[in-house]
Amino acid sequence: MSNTSDWSDIGTPDWVGQVRFNDLDAMGMVNYSVFLNFLDEALLNWWQGMPLPFQPVPSDLGLITAGMSCAWLKPLCQRSNVEVYLGVSEVRKSSFIILSVVRATGEQEPCFVAEVVQVYWRSGKPVTISPELRDAILARLWKADYVSRCHFALRRDSGTTIPIHD
Repeated sequence: MSNTSDWSDIGTPDWVGQVRFNDLDAMGMVNYSVFLNFLDEALLNWWQGMPLPFQPVPSDLGLITAGMSCAWLKPLCQRSNVEVYLGVSEVRKSSFIILSVVRATGEQEPCFVAEVVQVYWRSGKPVTISPELRDAILARLWKADYVSRCHFALRRDSGTTIPIHD
């Protein structure tokens, strides 16, 4: 397996934000729940750029998160900029898996990784992903090396999958 700390060529961040004072806990570190907020912001930005047959808004993205696994790899202690990177590891009939890496700007090593199972959801049920949307999602497919690094960081082997709705 490749060096799990080499993330230098991961690409352009999907979201960049600043750690604010109220993001810190009593020990001066970014609170664990704030990383999930960073992930939500990145996902919303990502979906707003996709060719969806409807306009994504926070109250109805047309997608639901059916599962998540995440790992906090190292503390983020200073007020700094944070970068969130998203990539796809698998696409199924009505669901797909998005991997996320969060790191401080200027740092190479991630401080947080996550695997998010999302389901294309309309009118209260899973629906087949349209060919246009499938192509757009597949365009964000991460190379196997990044998928392996995320799975390694999540204490998984790269062959493990999460049971989902397909």
